[in-house]
Amino acid sequence: MKKILALALTLSFVSAPLSALTWEEAEYLNKLKQHLGASIPIAERASAAASSGRVQFKYGQLKADLEEMQRLIEQHLNSPQFPRSLTDLTLSYSSVIRQEE
Repeated sequence: MKKILALALTLSFVSAPLSALTWEEAEYLNKLKQHLGASIPIAERASAAASSGRVQFKYGQLKADLEEMQRLIEQHLNSPQFPRSLTDLTLSYSSVIRQEE
């Protein structure tokens, strides 16, 4: 029995570095991915209700970034042990339109 316990402890220490995710981290990342998915229809409704004022919000870019964040979270959840390249998010969602006088 002591040998089995020692083997189990040894395996748990050896296998821990193989996965970068803990159950808790995976749970939070799944929740975040769900919230990002729920944000997309909200952004689409906001886009439909937007006015054509001087400052325009870039809803298309926001949606693309939300989808990219979802994809990256899914990729991390499915293969966290492999290094991967990340694309930069825009993080600039407003533009000023100059009106001629």
